Amino acid sequence: MKVMKWIVAIVVIALTVACGQQDTETSSKEEIKSSAAEIQQESKNMINSIQDYTMEQKEALQKQVQAQINNLSDKINDLEAKSENATDEAKATLQEATADLNQKLETVKVQMQQLENATAETWENVKGELSAAMRDVEAAYNEAVSRL
Repeated sequence: MKVMKWIVAIVVIALTVACGQQDTETSSKEEIKSSAAEIQQESKNMINSIQDYTMEQKEALQKQVQAQINNLSDKINDLEAKSENATDEAKATLQEATADLNQKLETVKVQMQQLENATAETWENVKGELSAAMRDVEAAYNEAVSRL
């Protein structure tokens, strides 16, 4: 985002300088217009490259998080299966833990949906929230396993 702000600032300065120059020769004015157009096009290309890079990162993160969701879902299912053969006290503890884990996993899935809909501008915020939700569910899983 900072890069895009700098690009916009450079374009504005370049256009201001280019437009502010008073030159009586027509060819100079045409060169300035041509230069301004080139600067605008280069800026657009750079902004598009930045957005493409951000979207590539988003797609990679989506794949990684989806794999983690699937893995955690399998682990929660394993815990639920173990609770069926446990004592009543252990079963109650495991059921409480798996209910909490499933709730936290749903939060991660909601964050994942937000990631899918994130724009280049909202990417960093959504990525941070998703990472926090993943850490939360993983910590809850590790705590549940440690109680066994």
